[in-house]
Amino acid sequence: MEFAGLGAIMLILVLIVYLRMIEARMKQRNRGDRSEALILEQADMLESFGKPEDAIRLLEKALVEKPESTAIRARLELLRAESEE
Repeated sequence: MEFAGLGAIMLILVLIVYLRMIEARMKQRNRGDRSEALILEQADMLESFGKPEDAIRLLEKALVEKPESTAIRARLELLRAESEE
């Protein structure tokens, strides 16, 4: 009986540590998404002001910092294609 109680307590402790770890990862992931969204919003603003070259420079700079970002890469390719026309 004592072993079962001890096992249950240890299981609860491991679960608490695991959930805290998952929460920290989710906060980090959400923070990254917000910064990506801000970059895309700034690029949209620059484009709406008639400065697509500045938007391209901003996206290129962001892509150097976050090379794994597919949204930034796609937006950059779209802006480049539009500026060539």
